[in-house]
Amino acid sequence: MDLNQTRYISISLTEPEWQSLRALQPDPCRWLKQQVHQLLEENGRPVDTRQNAASAPQSTQSRIA
Repeated sequence: MDLNQTRYISISLTEPEWQSLRALQPDPCRWLKQQVHQLLEENGRPVDTRQNAASAPQSTQSRIA
């Protein structure tokens, strides 16, 4: 298994769900990633955030309409 491989998660939200989420969390992609990292770390699976920070886009805000 290639530990450097990137995986993507896709979820389907209705427009009202998306707008509500954005109202509460202006950068939902970053927030979701933080939630995943927190869950992994709480369960003894540390995450190498240095690699993730280097490969992550500077801001998802500009890509989200």
